[in-house]
Amino acid sequence: MVNVTKSNFIEQSNDLIQRLPSAAFVSIDEEMTGISIPNTPRPPKDQTPNERYQTLKAVPEKFQIIQLGVCLFHEHPDYHGSGSIPEFVCRRYNFFMFPPADNHITREVVLNASSIAFLAQHNMDFDMWTRQGTPFVTGNVAEDLIAQYHQKQQSIQEKKKQNVSNALRPGRRRVELRRTEDIDFHARAMASLREWLDGAQPPPPNEQQEEGLSFLLPPANSFLRRALYESIAVEYPALILESAGPTHPNQIRVLRLNEQEQQAREERLLRESWQDLIVNKIGVWRVFMALSLACHGLEIPCNSITFAGQVGDIDWGRSFETLGHLKSTGRQIPMVVHNGYMDLMFLLTHFHSHKLPANFVGAKRLIHSYFPVVYDTKFMATECGRAALWNDSTNTALEPLFVKFVSGNEDMNGLVVLDDSDETGNDQSHDASYDAYMTGCVFAFFCRFITLHEHFDCDTSNSPAIHRKVGSFSHLLCDASDELVRKLFGPNKLYLMQSIYAVDLETAEDPHCRGMISESIFRISNFDPSVTTRTIISCLSNVIDTRGERVNFELYWCNDTTFLVAASSKVAPRVATAQTDILKEHGRFIYQGLRLRFPTADIVSWAELRKQEEKEEEITWSSRVLSVLRYAFGWGDKEAGRKRGNDAIDAAEDEDVEPQPKRRRVC
Repeated sequence: MVNVTKSNFIEQSNDLIQRLPSAAFVSIDEEMTGISIPNTPRPPKDQTPNERYQTLKAVPEKFQIIQLGVCLFHEHPDYHGSGSIPEFVCRRYNFFMFPPADNHITREVVLNASSIAFLAQHNMDFDMWTRQGTPFVTGNVAEDLIAQYHQKQQSIQEKKKQNVSNALRPGRRRVELRRTEDIDFHARAMASLREWLDGAQPPPPNEQQEEGLSFLLPPANSFLRRALYESIAVEYPALILESAGPTHPNQIRVLRLNEQEQQAREERLLRESWQDLIVNKIGVWRVFMALSLACHGLEIPCNSITFAGQVGDIDWGRSFETLGHLKSTGRQIPMVVHNGYMDLMFLLTHFHSHKLPANFVGAKRLIHSYFPVVYDTKFMATECGRAALWNDSTNTALEPLFVKFVSGNEDMNGLVVLDDSDETGNDQSHDASYDAYMTGCVFAFFCRFITLHEHFDCDTSNSPAIHRKVGSFSHLLCDASDELVRKLFGPNKLYLMQSIYAVDLETAEDPHCRGMISESIFRISNFDPSVTTRTIISCLSNVIDTRGERVNFELYWCNDTTFLVAASSKVAPRVATAQTDILKEHGRFIYQGLRLRFPTADIVSWAELRKQEEKEEEITWSSRVLSVLRYAFGWGDKEAGRKRGNDAIDAAEDEDVEPQPKRRRVC
C-alpha cells in the first residue's frame, strides 16, 4: 500500500494511469469527515429511493473525503487456469485528499465529531491529511485551469517565436519619479546593477545558480519596482527579470544567461508550472477522470496536459477532446464498491459539482455517465447468491464477508496476492486502500462462487487476447446490460441501507430487494399497539403453499404504528422469473394470515398503495393545470392571473426537467 500525498502524487498517479488500462477490475473505498447529518431521524424502510435521496444528498454536499482508496486487480501473469497460481495480483493506492488553498474554488471542511473520533480510533493520520493531502476540484474548474495553462504556454511560445524581449509594450506610459528619495534610490539601484554587469562587483556565492548568474536588487515598494522594471527593460532588454519569491519579498532578481542557460531555465519553468497544475490545482481530479475513462472503455490520452507522464510527453498541438472522440480500448473496466451508494455520491460532489441534482433520477444518470459499469458487493452478498451464500445469518458488512469468504477460507487463500512492491504491515479496516482491497477480494470470491455454481460461461473467442486477461471471470467481457449477467452478478445495482428497495443505475425505476414484488408486499397499520415482532412471526411462520413448501417472508417495521410484510424468494437467479407466480401465490397466503390475525387493521398491498399515490399525484397535477388555465384565460384578475400562471408553469417545468450530464472534455 502506498500513501499518496502531494510529495509523490505525480509519480503514483502516473503509475496508476499506466497500469489502469490492463486491469481486470478496479475497487474503491472512501473515508469521510461525516456520513450522516446530526439529529436526522432514521428513514423508514418503506421510503422510495427518490424520497430518501432528498435527505441523503445533504451528506456528500456537506462533508469531505479524507482518503480515496483505489485498488487495481490484474490477472496474474502466470495464471493459466491452474489452481496453484493466484488468479489476480492487486496494487493499492491510498490518496489523501484536502481542498485546494484557493478562496475562489475551495470548499469548507466540515467535521462530524463522531466520525472523526471513529477514524482516530482506527489510526487515521489527520496530520498527513491536512499538511500533505492532494487538492481536488470539480470538472468545470479543472477544465478552466487546464485551458488557462494551455493558453499561457501558447502565449509564451508565440512570444519566443517573435523574439519578444523585456522591452516595454508599445503605448504603455512609464512611471515618473518625482520625490528626491525615490530618484536617489532608483539611481543607486541602477548603479549597483551596472557594476554587477561590468564585473566590478561579483555576486555573493549564495546567489550563484546553475542557470547563469543572478543579482538581487534592493527591496522596494511596488511603485519603485515598476520603475526599475521599466528602466532595465529599456537599457538591458536581454536581461531576465523575475520576482525574487517569498524568501526575498519585494525584491527583483536579475538574470544574465547565455543561450544554453536560458533554454535550461525555460525547460525548468515549464516543468514546474505543469507540476504545479497537476499537484496543486487539479490534483485528484486527474485520477477520477482516468478511472472514468477506463470504466467507459476509452483510451487515456497520455500525450495530453492532464495525463502526460511528464511535461516532455505533452502534444501542445492537441486540442481539447470530448469523450466521444477518444479511441475505444475494447473493454469497459468495472468499478467495484461495497455498499457504495454514498461513495459514488461523494465522488460527484467532489469531482462534478458541489451540489447534487435535484432529483434521484438525475443523480443516477450522472453516476452512470461517469461509471457505466459498477458492481456493489453488498448487493451481490444479499441478492446474487444461492441459498448457500444468501442467508440471514451472514453478516454482510465488509470485514466479516472478507474474513468468512476470503481470509478465513482455505480454498480462496490463493485467489488474490498483493503486488511485490506493496508495503504490508499497516493493514486494518477503515483505511480506504485496505477497505478497497477487501472489497475487490470479496468481489473476486462472489464472481468465482456464482460462476461455478451457476455454470456461467461467456464466449470470449471474439475478444482480443489483451482483453481476455480477466481470470475465469468471463462475465467481465460481456455487456453489463446482458439480462443473464444482470440476474447473476447484478452490475449497476446498488444496495440501499435499511430499505425494501435496491438502486438500479440503468433504469428510472428501482426494484424491490430480496426477490420481492410489489403485489406481495403488504403495509399494515391501525393495529393493536400491543403487537410485537413475535406476534407477527407466529401467525405466518407455519404457512404452507399448495406445493407443500414453506412461505418465506420478510418483516420490516416502518415505525411504531406501521410494519411491512413481504413474500420473498431465495432461489437461484436463473429461475427468478419463474418465481413471480409463486410469489404472488405466497402473497395471497400472507394476506390471508394477516387478515385473520389483524381483522380490523388496514392492510394494503404495495402495488395498490403506489396506484393510490399515483392517482393522488394526477389529481394534484390536474388541479395545478386547471389553476394555471383559470388565471391565464382571465378567470379572475387577468394581469395577476397571467403572472401567476406563468410562475406556476415555470415552477412545473423546473420540477419535471431532468438535469443533463455535462459533456466533459479531456485535456
